Amino acid sequence: MKSRQTFTGQGRLFEQRLSSLLNPAHKLFQLAHVLPWKQLEQGFDSQFQDGPGQPPLPIRLVIGLLMLSHMCGLSDIQVVTQWVDQSYWQYFCGYE
Repeated sequence: MKSRQTFTGQGRLFEQRLSSLLNPAHKLFQLAHVLPWKQLEQGFDSQFQDGPGQPPLPIRLVIGLLMLSHMCGLSDIQVVTQWVDQSYWQYFCGYE
């Protein structure tokens, strides 16, 4: 199944974007701007076809979680638990 895109459009009135609350000097904030996300998404997206199955996750989320798992030496469950609590991890994975 083709992946869906992470919505990063304009926020709601009176709500701040996650990026405005984070420190731009943080290593994950900076790494999020260095990686070629568009090329990675295009390369991986071409490997998937539309069809039955689970609803797809954004490719950037999947790649980001795999990278965080590897960088921090965490299991899948530990990465998901940390992702829920870590705003820098969420930003790194494409969420605003």
